[in-house]
Amino acid sequence: MAQYLRQVKGFSQGDIVHYIFPIAAYAQFVFVILQGYICEFLGYKYAIIMGAAGRLCTRLCMLYGTEIWHFQLSEICYSMGSAMLIVFGGYIFNLVTKENYQRIIALQQMATLGGHVSAGYVGDILINVFNCDLIVLMYISAISVTSGFLLSFSFPEVSYTKTPSLVKVFRSVKRVYSNPVFLLMLMLWCVLTSVHSLVWGYETSLYDYLKVEQHYVGDYNGVVASSGVLLGALCAMLSNNPWVLAQHMTYPHRSMLLEGAAIGVCIFLMGQPYIATLSIGFILYFGTYTIMNTSFIGHCGRFGASIEDVPSTAPKASNGGGHFAALFTANFLLSQSLQTILTWLIYSQLKLDVRQACLCMSVYIGVSIALAAGAATIIYATRRR
Repeated sequence: MAQYLRQVKGFSQGDIVHYIFPIAAYAQFVFVILQGYICEFLGYKYAIIMGAAGRLCTRLCMLYGTEIWHFQLSEICYSMGSAMLIVFGGYIFNLVTKENYQRIIALQQMATLGGHVSAGYVGDILINVFNCDLIVLMYISAISVTSGFLLSFSFPEVSYTKTPSLVKVFRSVKRVYSNPVFLLMLMLWCVLTSVHSLVWGYETSLYDYLKVEQHYVGDYNGVVASSGVLLGALCAMLSNNPWVLAQHMTYPHRSMLLEGAAIGVCIFLMGQPYIATLSIGFILYFGTYTIMNTSFIGHCGRFGASIEDVPSTAPKASNGGGHFAALFTANFLLSQSLQTILTWLIYSQLKLDVRQACLCMSVYIGVSIALAAGAATIIYATRRR
């Protein structure tokens, strides 16, 4: 994306990093609330269609935009689609039984990441072998997204026996948050997820920055990104492995602390002034983050279903009783709040370059992991008494 904006549209690295990309973080904060409301009170299908339309509008802005505000608008539309992905797990949990939560969410994550993998490899082949222009790839992407938008109209709707009240939805989320085990997991996840969009969204900018700085010939960032996403897709399925699942169920805090520490190290590697360390760090980062995130989403489904007593023996849990959209929305609002503050501080105020930002985020994660480890020790010491 950064290379497309720089080479095809003629924007500087500073314009891209400080004035275009940060808009997504601010816009997603609004759309997460809107999408959560739509899911709970109007229906998941409307939110899915809205998100798919946002991704389509993103491509149109990228293809035909010429001014900075056109691409700021594209970031707003992109955030609309990202918000839909946030609540999509809740949509799945309302259609399957509790025992299948982890397996289905792992398959969904693998399918999503698999699409990114194929796009990255195909894009690099078209550029480096067939000398295709970046704008050709954008047209191909637009056609693919249009197909997804049309397909969204065929999704089944979640049936509600009765539209829930706002008070009932609020109390449902509050009961889940009252569990100290879940609350600490949530805090860890919020910290790790608050940097994810910054790492994933700015990785192309970092590669482009190092490429220019080191006078590197050739562009294989698609292979780097796709390799990371491929490892992520494999790790998504690994989260459903009986041994891995047992570790996350029995020792949830320990598992997340170890994964968080590994994520911090990977981001630190990305902050080094070499394309090799960036590539290794990003690939390992994406795999580690995906297994952590997929496991946590499964925890959300199980905690939400337990609180609401969603029947686990029924062939479908399609009564909407879990209020999963509200839970996912509340989770991401917390994470998005942290991400918005980080974006404002790192890029809008301090105006750090992307390499410095990675070093800053690795320190942020390290301090958070140390505090979470202390909190987990207190929780388990108290429970033993």
